[in-house]
Amino acid sequence: MTDTARANTVYDARIESAEGHLLRRAGEWIASAAEMFFGGDGTDTRQAEVVIRRRSDDEAVYRFAPGSFEEAEAECDDIERSLASMSAAEFEDAYLKRS
Repeated sequence: MTDTARANTVYDARIESAEGHLLRRAGEWIASAAEMFFGGDGTDTRQAEVVIRRRSDDEAVYRFAPGSFEEAEAECDDIERSLASMSAAEFEDAYLKRS
């Protein structure tokens, strides 16, 4: 990898379901079903996180703390813009070196 390689050739960002135990996932499913029953699309109750993965081996290199699906979508959009506009080194400095 060179410092001038575009970040989106090295990394990918995606929304994934937040990891949790079985009881939590069951509760989210019930709440989502209730939301859809009342006319929603079920996304308000789902927990999601944004995961940055290395394209070469699909390894997760960073996970953002779980939040709502809508928050994860907005964060993922921001990261995808950064991936497209930054070099891999710039992206690593901005996102992967967060403590």
